[in-house]
This record gives sequence, C-alpha cells and structure tokens, in this order.
Amino acid sequence: MFYQPVLETSRLILKKISLEDAEDMFEYASDPEVTKYVSWEYHKNIEDSLKFINLLLSRYEKGEPSDWG
Repeated sequence: MFYQPVLETSRLILKKISLEDAEDMFEYASDPEVTKYVSWEYHKNIEDSLKFINLLLSRYEKGEPSDWG
C-alpha cells in the first residue's frame, strides 16, 4: 500500500482521501467553471464523486501514488 502522509498547516490539511470527503468533492467538482482545466469531467451527482474517490482508494490499495483528500 502506498503511504501518503498527512501534511497540515494553519490553513491547509492534505490527507488520504476518504468516502467522507464525497460531499466536499462534489461541491467543487460539480462546477464546470472550476473543473474546466482538469483532465476529468465535472461531477453531475454525488455518485460521480463517490466513484472517483473509490478509484483513488483502489490506487492506494495497489500501492500507486494518488490524489490528496
């Protein structure tokens, strides 16, 4: 499994993503204006965010580097 440490400052926390992050992810990932410069489509519903998080979690399990939460 790939170890991704928690990095924390007074204004930012970078951590391994979890299913509990789905609502926060959907909040930004559902805005086409916010996501127009990323490689994935905007999320049309919360299920899109959950699917993406599960993809990231599977990368962790395979020992592959992945996105922060």
